[in-house]
Formats: sequence, structure tokens, C-alpha cells
Amino acid sequence: MSRTYLITTRNPIPTKSEPTLFQSTPDQKILRPNIHGTIGIRQARSLIRWASLKPFQGQNKLALILQADKLTIEAQNCLLKIFEEPPKNTDFFLITQNKELLLPTVLSRCQNISWEKFLSSTSKPLRTNKHQGNPPPPPSNHAQAREFLAIITKSDLPQAFSWIAQTTKRLNRVESIHLLEQTTHLLHRETVEINNLQYLQLIDKIETTKKTLICQANIKLALENLYLKLQGKTVDQLTNVGNLNSYRSVNRLIS
Repeated sequence: MSRTYLITTRNPIPTKSEPTLFQSTPDQKILRPNIHGTIGIRQARSLIRWASLKPFQGQNKLALILQADKLTIEAQNCLLKIFEEPPKNTDFFLITQNKELLLPTVLSRCQNISWEKFLSSTSKPLRTNKHQGNPPPPPSNHAQAREFLAIITKSDLPQAFSWIAQTTKRLNRVESIHLLEQTTHLLHRETVEINNLQYLQLIDKIETTKKTLICQANIKLALENLYLKLQGKTVDQLTNVGNLNSYRSVNRLIS
């Protein structure tokens, strides 16, 4: 059964002592305050989209909202329904030192548990990642996420396709999905020189591309099509690129 839990602590959670636990993976979502010190509506909507996906590596998914008291009123209201009825096999954990700053309607949807109980039970399989014999999640690589974001938003087509071709030779499917997760996390935490509409479109297309990778789409073609979508190009305009039928196939997946 999926549930929403509230963990109230006296002291800040020592995130550095549990690096794997506080790392986003396809089956584990971490929400933190952004550069403005809040967890806003964009992050809330991103969490809802993530929760709608089926587990990728195991049977369960887990979302941690660190400093949950930093959720804006708009974000809290946005998340009420999903807190009340979490998707199957998905648990939400709100961690806070100041639960009085959360709406009563949020608190009423949560079960209270201790941090110690959380560490000893629910988080253990995710930290050791022994379920179904999967390898541990890849380490965070914020530098690569920044490079990827610059490639898909600012580079020309030959440079972008060359970077994607070389990078996808090194990354497996889980690592590629993790790269998209890290890029989304980067967008939430740092100021990016794009307007609100472009921001929302970028988040949406990255999330959609992640879904296609979870559905076993070709990694290289999916990332290339992400770039094309963001640049407003179509495969029919790429007269110098071969194998257009393959591009159209993936293009339909992320349209």
C-alpha cells in the first residue's frame, strides 16, 4: 500500500551522511528548496509527473521532500490529491523541522513516523539497492548535467549530435535516465536564462524523453529528438541526416 508520511526532526537531516539516500534515481525523487529558498509549483508538478510513471528498476518508488515546510501554499495545494491517494507502490516522505508551517490539509493526509524508523525500514532497500539484483544508482554528475543542458539549449546541430553520439557510447539506459533527472534537478535549483514558458517546455520535454527511455526507446535517437524538439526542428528538415525512418519512429514517441 502506498502512503504519505511526515517525519519531524529537531535538527537538520545530515544529507551528507547518507549520500545514496539523498540522490535522485528513476525510482527515487528528491525535492529540495530551489535557489529562492522555496519548493514551488513547478517542482510540485514535476513530482506529480514522476509519480505517474511505473517503477523502472524495482517494484517500488520513493519521494523525499526535504525541508517540506518550504513548500509554497500553491505547491502544497497542488500536491493534496496525490498525498491523499498516492499512486500504487509509491511512498511520499515529507521531512521538516517546522511542521506547523504546513497546511492542516497536508498534515491530515500524512502518517507520522520517526527518522530512525524511516532509516531502519523503508529506506534500507533503496540505499543498498538489492531489489531484483539491480546495480546501485549512478553517482551524481552535476558537471555533466550542466554540459548536457548547454548542449540541448545553446549548441548547433552538428555539435549537439556529436556530443550525444559520444556520450551515449559511455552511458547505459539507467545512467542516461539519471542524466535527465540531474538536468531537471539543476533547472529547479539554479537560475537559467530562459523565460517561464521556455522553462516549462524544457521540463516537459525532458520528462517526456525520460518516459521514452523507460519504455526502451533508443537512447541516442531519444536524446537527439529531444534536442530537435527544443530547437523547433523536424526530422524532415534534416536532409543531411540518414535513416530518417528511425528518427520519425522515436519522434512519434516524444511528440
